[in-house]
Amino acid sequence: MEQVALRRGRDVAPRQLWDGIAELALGDIGAEGDPCDAVARIAAEEDVDEVWRRLLPNGAFTSSRSDFVKELAELDPSYQASDATHTVVAAVGIDPQADARMLINVLGADGGGRQAVATAARSLGSHTPAEAARGLVRAHWLTGHIPLGSVVPAEFKAAVEQQEDAVDQVIDVVCEGLISAFGHRAGQASFLPTESLTESRKARVLVQIDLAHEVDIREQRVRVLNPVGCDVVGWRPLTARLHIGKSVVELDLPLYRLLLEASKGALAATVDVERFHSLRYAAERLGRTGAGQDGRPLLVTDEAHAAAFLVTSQQRRGQQRLKIEKVA
Repeated sequence: MEQVALRRGRDVAPRQLWDGIAELALGDIGAEGDPCDAVARIAAEEDVDEVWRRLLPNGAFTSSRSDFVKELAELDPSYQASDATHTVVAAVGIDPQADARMLINVLGADGGGRQAVATAARSLGSHTPAEAARGLVRAHWLTGHIPLGSVVPAEFKAAVEQQEDAVDQVIDVVCEGLISAFGHRAGQASFLPTESLTESRKARVLVQIDLAHEVDIREQRVRVLNPVGCDVVGWRPLTARLHIGKSVVELDLPLYRLLLEASKGALAATVDVERFHSLRYAAERLGRTGAGQDGRPLLVTDEAHAAAFLVTSQQRRGQQRLKIEKVA
């Protein structure tokens, strides 16, 4: 649940959680009518294949209905590469009886409340090795035998909790992502646009910005204003406040991933259009603020000819002069 909440940037609503747990337990057999009647029908028909299809490791991952379970299904470990997953997959399909024992050992089958597990285990031999392997990997995952994996980057979670080293690491990603998506570099210096990027220009003027001094990650206001109350209710942050100059943007996991991808060269607009616009506005605002300060170096880009010129101000013989140097 924590992974889904972090991906959303907000807690899972109690009703969604309750419906999701019901869907996980019933494997979609209670979509219509009384689920007890569906369970009785499957038992009367002795349909062991349907028991396997509806069992917790399969039903919720193959026919999820609620948003919560759909998001959980996106984390399906049977599609993730890991040593633990490979160990399970490599053992499946050789001996159906061994596969059945594996399922029983992982999920348990006491002959009473978990009779469905024993029933499903009998059907494993009738399925393809791939179908059996996916279900067994999911069973190991749901019971904690296979770790969840790095669904949420460790540095993001730690930065949200205000761990200093992680905050510095995430700020570096934010700065690199902003420059890659909206600005330019000339040597070691970073430049942001001084006007809206929505307007078409043959040439653009950018101003040098020291992003290390303009970008900060701070705690949520609720924690700042009421730390005692947060401790009492066990409040935990899922997002952080990202300050880009005078702009404040909610830094949630999707936004961090957008910046992470942008820092690696992906076009931010193709990742998430809505968050792209909020970042662009913050970058443009910071650039306009910098342009209003005297003495800042400027970068003039000529995109048609793939050229860039660095413009700096120098004091010579008591006079202010401009130095123009081609840097690209």
